[in-house]
Amino acid sequence: MSIVNNKEHLAGALLKPINPAASVILGVYTVLWGLWVVNPLWSVFARAPLYSVMASLAPEWAWGCFALICGSLMIYGATKRSYRALTNGAGVVNFHWTIVGLCYF
Repeated sequence: MSIVNNKEHLAGALLKPINPAASVILGVYTVLWGLWVVNPLWSVFARAPLYSVMASLAPEWAWGCFALICGSLMIYGATKRSYRALTNGAGVVNFHWTIVGLCYF
């Protein structure tokens, strides 16, 4: 196989639609994480020092609502069967988990 054929194969693979099942799972996980954080019956940030940076940036309810919105957009994008909606939902969830991941360090 030549280099040109490899590039064409890679370009074709990158243009295929994202798997909607995996996107729905990620959206549901993000919504569940948001419900866990926003729940007023317990304090997540007070019990885990891992969340100290996140607690200094915004209260728990704000992080929870942000996760609920991001997860809902991801589920909407995956179930709408539109490539643009799915890509936008994936981008929003990617932004959310990147921010959360950076706050862990």
